[in-house]
This record gives sequence, structure tokens and C-alpha cells, in this order.
Amino acid sequence: MEQPIVEVRHLNSFYGKSSFSKRRRQILKDVSFCIYRGEILGLVGQSGGGKSTLAKALCGMLTDYTGEVILHTEKPQMVFQDPLGSLNPAHTVGWSLEEPLRLQGKSRPERQRAVREILQRVGLDDSLLARYPRQLSGGQCQRVAIATAVIGGRELIIADEPVSALDVTTQAQILRLLAELKQEYHLSYLFITHDLNVVYQICDRVLVMQNGEIVEQNTVEALFSNPQHPYTKQLLDD
Repeated sequence: MEQPIVEVRHLNSFYGKSSFSKRRRQILKDVSFCIYRGEILGLVGQSGGGKSTLAKALCGMLTDYTGEVILHTEKPQMVFQDPLGSLNPAHTVGWSLEEPLRLQGKSRPERQRAVREILQRVGLDDSLLARYPRQLSGGQCQRVAIATAVIGGRELIIADEPVSALDVTTQAQILRLLAELKQEYHLSYLFITHDLNVVYQICDRVLVMQNGEIVEQNTVEALFSNPQHPYTKQLLDD
């Protein structure tokens, strides 16, 4: 068994400013799991069920919680559903790709060399470096967003519905790219999606979340062939 890259222990999160407020609502309920090095862990469940809240907790964007989030690596990098919205519209593709390396103090020649290498690896041409996100297709934007996540050397990527806004052909291309990058760069993913077909294609294990609780977790093969929880069976039947 690989070592965990993330351990989540008895995580509870809340929405609302005060513990005495009637509006204070619990979102995550005693959530515990691990992400192991080199695996793609799927997270499925209905909209509003707590998936994005969990992602925010792993990224340090959520502070109102109890329990533990133990990272055995740097803070994760996010890849979002809307790649156009995750890229800075005021900056070119080249600038966005260089920014993680600029923050690391890399020299300009080092940055430019690394940017060209990763751009080629994700299947994009150097001519895109001078373009702005609005000048790219959805698939090109998502490839740039993935390249930006990988180029800074992060080991853990949280992909939040990264292919749901793309057409079927582009979805397949992006899923294949993510799987290849996992092998080449020794990455681990938390892959958030509502699409169980995508989970079956790319994930090693899967968590099923309902109303802020993990109601089932298993390998993809075991979960698809023999689901245990009624909600998992419902998802598979839909």
C-alpha cells in the first residue's frame, strides 16, 4: 500500500458566522479518508452535498471546521470546471504559466524553457503563449489550466468537475492527458465529478458523498460491481 499524501480525520465543517446563530448549518459530517500517493480518488455525489466544501478544506480555503486535514505534501493545486474563469483574463497564457515559477524565484530562461516543455506536453503549440484565455477554446483553456497546476511541481491536484463543460471528444482527450501526467509527474488526484462514467474511466477508488457524509468508499471495480449503500445504488441506476 502506498503512503497517504493526505489524511482527513473526522472533518466537520459549518456555514454561518456564529455557533449560536440559527443560520449556522453543518456541511461536512465526520468525514474521514486518505488519498494515497499515485492514485486518482473519485468523489461523487449530488450538487450541494459538500464536495466543493471538502476541496476548499484540503486547499486551506476553509477555516471553520473541526477535525484534521494532514497534508504530507505542499498545498494542493486546483483545476476547476470552468477553465476560462480560472485563468486571469488580463494576462497571456505565457504569463499565467510562468507565474508559479516566478513565485519560486526561477530565472527568466528557466521559466521560458519549462513553459515550452509543459505546453508541448499538454498538446499545445508555442503560438498560444501570446494569446489571452478568451482567444482559446474550452479544451485549450483546460489544457492550460492543467499545465499551470503541474508546472509548479505540486504533487496533489484537486480536479473539480474538470471535464463536465467539455464535449465528449474533448472530455476523452483531457481524461487521457490527466492519466498520462499522473504517471509522468508522479501525481495524485482528488477527482470531483457527478459523472460515474468518468469515475469508471479514470479513478482507482471512489468516495460517495451524500449530504456531507461519506456513505461508501471502495475501489471502483468493487463499488460498481457490488454497491452497498442505497444512495450508491441510486447513483448507479440513474
